[in-house]
Amino acid sequence: STGAALLLAEEVGRKNFGLTLDVGHCLMAGENPAQSAAMVGARGKLFGMQLNDGHTRLAAEDGLIFGSVHRSMALELMLWLRRTRFRGHLYFDTFPRNEDPIAEVELNIRTARALWAKSGRLEAAGVQELVLAPQ
Repeated sequence: STGAALLLAEEVGRKNFGLTLDVGHCLMAGENPAQSAAMVGARGKLFGMQLNDGHTRLAAEDGLIFGSVHRSMALELMLWLRRTRFRGHLYFDTFPRNEDPIAEVELNIRTARALWAKSGRLEAAGVQELVLAPQ
């Protein structure tokens, strides 16, 4: 789990020892990738993110295009990467078995950029205040 990996990273206690989270692995573990990134990022231990998507079946990594199944989770992830001032590496861990791999990675890049931009617009519009406002 992300929590167990974060505990290990904190126990090691080295500035250069952190985590790379994989969206597909978070989904397989029943975790929300955005929550995992927020937790690790808040402690300065998020060094990388592997962006992909898939159906949430235990032990089944689908390696689909980022945001293709869980679009709102992908947007929330980008929001938390922004909020925690993520400066690590983004990777695309996808499996273009039937697709042209160049076209597939280009779509991944466009999708990630679009979600990053949308998360910025949400922040600018005050989404935090809307979420936390009393009813």
